[in-house]
Amino acid sequence: MLQKPPLRSKSITAKVTEAEHRQLQDFALDHGRTVSELARELLLHRLQGDHEAQTLLSEVLALRSILLNVAFALSRSEPLSSERMRELTTRADADKLNKAKERLAITTQPRPAISAQATKKEKL
Repeated sequence: MLQKPPLRSKSITAKVTEAEHRQLQDFALDHGRTVSELARELLLHRLQGDHEAQTLLSEVLALRSILLNVAFALSRSEPLSSERMRELTTRADADKLNKAKERLAITTQPRPAISAQATKKEKL
């Protein structure tokens, strides 16, 4: 028997300008979705993290690590054997995902919550 997906019973709202709403409608229409479906997907995608960015950044960081180590070795006229290259690659691969997650976490730190009282004070 097919299992039904969980019932979605909670709502989230946000105020947008007319121009922003038009952009959202156009984007949703271009992707065959309603604005609500689009908003839900984008919010959940952001919440779950961007795995494509994580993968790409991890590969770039690994390449950077290898390149810097090779450049450093060459600047000291050290020989680069195939064994040494394997070591550099293995070490870069072992660290790349954690380094990417750390870098992405730094750039996506949540902003501190603003209390309703602080917002009222700013308006005064």
